Amino acid sequence: MNYAVVYFKSETAEPLIERLVREYSDIGSELLKIGSVYVNQKRADPAAHLNIGDLVRVHTNPRRYPIRDFDWKARILFENDDLLAVNKPSFVPCHPTVDNIEENIKKIFEGFLGQYLWIGQRLDLGTTGCLVLFKNLNELHYLNKELRSGRVQKYYDAWTRTPPPVGILEHRILSTGRAPVQAFERDDELGKPAKLEVLEVSQDHELGIYKSKIQLFTGRTHQIRAQLARVGHPLVGDLMYGDSCGDDQMFALHCRRLRWSGRAQSYDITAHSDDEWRRRIKVFCSPH
Repeated sequence: MNYAVVYFKSETAEPLIERLVREYSDIGSELLKIGSVYVNQKRADPAAHLNIGDLVRVHTNPRRYPIRDFDWKARILFENDDLLAVNKPSFVPCHPTVDNIEENIKKIFEGFLGQYLWIGQRLDLGTTGCLVLFKNLNELHYLNKELRSGRVQKYYDAWTRTPPPVGILEHRILSTGRAPVQAFERDDELGKPAKLEVLEVSQDHELGIYKSKIQLFTGRTHQIRAQLARVGHPLVGDLMYGDSCGDDQMFALHCRRLRWSGRAQSYDITAHSDDEWRRRIKVFCSPH
């Protein structure tokens, strides 16, 4: 996909929408609506008025996400006055992106509930499963405290073409701010410590691949993806970390269960991987 970005300085004072429609015809208003336009380095309001000399940045080919493909209310796993847990599908981001502020899970459920939500943890675009959104900021702060102390239990399912070893994997994760991250052996001084445990491995005979149940002890960017790739077992469909076929929007990683103690109650939330997910992953499991 071509992520084209165009810059120009306004030579006239006029409504931004008029300039965009003149430059980009019918898609100009859509670009403005979904947040693909910035003025003077800030995302533009649809009612913005340009002044002479304003710097305009337009993401002319923004990424779009299939939010109409899912029954979102049916994906709610748990809800109370403090938080909402949902079963995230692949292909839809958790939060607004630089070129699309509308098509994301946060925005969808803010629309349903009529209130602002905070994201408790972030899952990659291709990762499915438990995602927690908070209605109460104090409850989010409490979760973050539990995360820092290591008291949040996080369990994932991961599918690979070959079986990884059962047991603890410890590396250091080095991130430059751009993907992919690098996983190094523990005696390397670079990066931050990363730890997970492969609890068990079983063969998925239907798909001809291996399913690992994993407990994640730290929460580094792309941690499971990078650590499994480091030991020679990249996720099915994860081209970025070495699988032989796939794409950047879907790979075989599912956040199955989260357990933690909140301010007033304990939480134990499970998200089962759905049939649609299995149908999609079959694309990456054919012999090659």
